[in-house]
Amino acid sequence: MVSGHREAGQDIIVVSASGHEVVDPIAALLGADTVIATQMVITDGRYTVDFAFYAYGEAKAVRIRQLAAERGYELADSYACSDSITDLPMLEAVGHPTAVNPDRALRRAATQRGWPVLSFASPPGGRRAGG
Repeated sequence: MVSGHREAGQDIIVVSASGHEVVDPIAALLGADTVIATQMVITDGRYTVDFAFYAYGEAKAVRIRQLAAERGYELADSYACSDSITDLPMLEAVGHPTAVNPDRALRRAATQRGWPVLSFASPPGGRRAGG
C-alpha cells in the first residue's frame, strides 16, 4: 500500500495512538514523511504521567485537519486506513477511507458507508513474523 502512494508522489503520514518512541522507528522504515503520534510530557529527562498530545479518536482527525491546512492537502483526495472504530473520525475526515482487518464495529460502519474493507489472514507477501 505504501509503495503505491509513494510512487504516486503522495506524502506518507503515519497516525497512531502509540507513542512517538515506538512509532517513529517504524515510520522511518516505511519511509513516512510525517508522524502523528502520542506525545508524553518529559520533565528532567523522565516521563511524567501526563500527555502533551494523545493521538486518539477525534484528536487524530483534528490533527490531520491541522496538518492538511498547514501543507495544503485536500482531505477529499487523501487516504487513510485503520482497524479500529476509534479511528472513525479520522476515516470520515478523508475522501478515501479503508478498513483493514477491522474490528466488528468498524467493519459494520465501513460496510454501511460503502468503504473498502480489506482482510488479511497473514501479512502481505505471505510471510509471518519470525519466519
